[in-house]
Amino acid sequence: MNELNRIFLLAHSIQLFDTPVKMSFFDFVLANPDKDWDWWGLSKNPNITWKNIQENPDVPWDWYGVGKNPNITWKIVQEDPDYRDWE
Repeated sequence: MNELNRIFLLAHSIQLFDTPVKMSFFDFVLANPDKDWDWWGLSKNPNITWKNIQENPDVPWDWYGVGKNPNITWKIVQEDPDYRDWE
């Protein structure tokens, strides 16, 4: 298990006032900007969606990794060609 998975699982196991922490994978990443995130790995992670990318243009997306993300289809690229210079 890599460190990212351990941190995420630990965050989900913490309880505050007897209520489990409920946070999406990407919200957890955004909530911890001080961590040395592997943006190539995150960019290709299937938990990351096109909506995450569009709503967070300021994060250091790795565009090669985004191209490997199974959620980012050719159809998405064709429908939004001006979002990023894909070449």
